[in-house]
Amino acid sequence: MTSTFRSTLPPPLTRAKCDPASDLGSTIDASLEEAFLELGIVGFGGVALPIVAGLVLGEPILLVGGIGAAKTLAARRLGQQVMGCDVFRVYDASKSLFEDVIGLPIPQALAEGEVRYAPTPISITSADGVLIDELSRANSSMQNKWLEVIHSRTIMGLALPRLKVVLSAMNPVGFEGTFPLDEALAGRFTAVVVVPEVSGFSKAQRLQIIRSGASLALEEPAAGSRATAPRLRALLEAAREDYAALEEDELAQVALWANVAGRFLERSEAGLDGRRLGMLFRLGAASLAVAGQLLDRRLSVKEAGSILLRVLRGGLPFAATGKDLREPLLRAAHESGMASIRGQNLLGRLRIPREPRQIAALLLARASQLNAEDRQQAVTRLLEEAEGRYQSPEQRAAALIGLTELARALTRGTLRLPTDETHLVLRTAVRVFAWRNTSLRSLLGDLDDGNRLREALSPNRKRQQATRIAHSAFKLNDRRFPASVIPGQRGTPPCGLSLGELIDDVFSELEGLST
Repeated sequence: MTSTFRSTLPPPLTRAKCDPASDLGSTIDASLEEAFLELGIVGFGGVALPIVAGLVLGEPILLVGGIGAAKTLAARRLGQQVMGCDVFRVYDASKSLFEDVIGLPIPQALAEGEVRYAPTPISITSADGVLIDELSRANSSMQNKWLEVIHSRTIMGLALPRLKVVLSAMNPVGFEGTFPLDEALAGRFTAVVVVPEVSGFSKAQRLQIIRSGASLALEEPAAGSRATAPRLRALLEAAREDYAALEEDELAQVALWANVAGRFLERSEAGLDGRRLGMLFRLGAASLAVAGQLLDRRLSVKEAGSILLRVLRGGLPFAATGKDLREPLLRAAHESGMASIRGQNLLGRLRIPREPRQIAALLLARASQLNAEDRQQAVTRLLEEAEGRYQSPEQRAAALIGLTELARALTRGTLRLPTDETHLVLRTAVRVFAWRNTSLRSLLGDLDDGNRLREALSPNRKRQQATRIAHSAFKLNDRRFPASVIPGQRGTPPCGLSLGELIDDVFSELEGLST
């Protein structure tokens, strides 16, 4: 990026001015939402930055989303109308045979000791852009046949010199008929972006979709039209120039962010390989160039925290492999990376305990003494355990009790955490304590099977523990956050009971564990 910045975008994208006090990320989202409307795509603004940055780099992009989320349509229009592909092929990875994709061997050539293929009407050899659709519905053998195309733009050892755009789309792992992507295959996509569902859209966005009569898109362009998104095309061209001109100190800061965020994830058993770290670096640098054009000014790395957070969300492969990586962990890794840019050493030396009750005890006793990274890692680990789906009943019970103790201290003012961490803890508590009477009994039944709560509680502490559990369930259940976590504010009973009745109910269940 040159020292004298000048945006080359046509209006109105250059109007995405940002008040310094406002969130840069939200400003970028709004501008990209407007830009994607040129393609007739609604609601992609919040995830568009890593997609556009990937197009700036010319590297493979994978869109992950549910049925009807417009991922296939978006990929097709990005290839045809934004990237200007003359021959854009769309392949269904679950059905396409490689004889269709590469063609049939020519017998005469085989007799002469050469391997040549007769092209078919859908051969990839003539394509300058491809969309590999339904990738998660192909079995592992079929998936890995596409690895060569995605990674090296060759097929069966034959170069594909015309191919410049590689996009893919898949349903999330867990949908019926889907398979997780092999880590080696998922690792070849620079951007892996989870596209939004209509359930999370605003009223205006939903009305746009409803009135359009299409899925998540507005009306189709005229047949044969392409390169019909001039603002997005101009954005890509200008951002490529700025990306090539980024200064060494800017690149060094982005590299530092990627490295420290990656180290944080390694400590949380979500490690990244060298290839992925390099992808994060390039995606982050390209996103800086895109954001600079949209904001019409030079953007420093230190002020680009919300930009790089979006890069981290869209630059990791775990959505394609089925690994559950939660937002608190992503935010903590990102904040560690940003702190390193500011010259703070956040990769702490404290070994965070693994047992949830010990984590809660550490935070209650020493939160104010911990450095930011250690504190964030402790909070993140406790929330991961509390929301986890694969622990044993006794592990989940320990996490829920630890979360109860932490949330109770926050609501009573005996523990103070930074605002964002406080909100994470309390929002998690709202979710996990939204009990019905039946689920409460089921949880306590699981605890009985694990035989842990019986050992942990002496008879004279059962009423105290019942009060603590019921108080938290009652107080944190009101979903009108944050009113329900203000001390003295009445919440909604989680199972139609008063607080006293709920205490009695929990106490009777605890008593039953001892009989």
